[in-house]
Amino acid sequence: MIIPSIQDQQSAITSSGQTVNLNEDGTWDYVEQPTATPQKTFRNTCWGMTRKRVKQAETNELFHEEDHYLLYRGKIAELDCCIVYCLVEDRLVRARYVITEEHPDRNEYINDHETIKEALTLKYGEPADDQVVWSADLYKEDDDDWGVSVSLGHLVFGCDWSTDSTDILLMLCGENYEISFVVEYSSQKLKPFEAAARKRKSLLDF
Repeated sequence: MIIPSIQDQQSAITSSGQTVNLNEDGTWDYVEQPTATPQKTFRNTCWGMTRKRVKQAETNELFHEEDHYLLYRGKIAELDCCIVYCLVEDRLVRARYVITEEHPDRNEYINDHETIKEALTLKYGEPADDQVVWSADLYKEDDDDWGVSVSLGHLVFGCDWSTDSTDILLMLCGENYEISFVVEYSSQKLKPFEAAARKRKSLLDF
């Protein structure tokens, strides 16, 4: 829903708090909100950046692009990864590192998880939540096979942190012998905007 601004009838404020300019043809454009010192929230980007500005800020190799995603090759903690920027209606709302480093010994993924967890803890403090969850006990008593348990979906490691603007989730899990290892950052302020955009998109199916 767009609520007209009292001060300027040619601008409006959306229900998520975003200011837009209303055009004569009925379309609308977001208004960039000036800030003296934008807070960097993921790498060299800030939440709400346009696709164009994200591309200007990220210096790694762009290897894939879609309407809602920009994918770059990079490294985190000396591990190969895919850097993913997630955009909704041309605004950056979340981003993630997808670790692509491969190990013959699956227990090495657990070691990598601990390395990244330590780095995040050093930067953001102790995690608000830190869980090790077993859904099957097949290899629970043999820690040499815990990496296999992760790849089967029997064991999940998860931690999360929060800053003033960002929620951070570190997750190591798996399924069908494939391991998923992700660090995701999401904007707290833009969550209502993201949810509203998804709802509008779902209504297009009817």
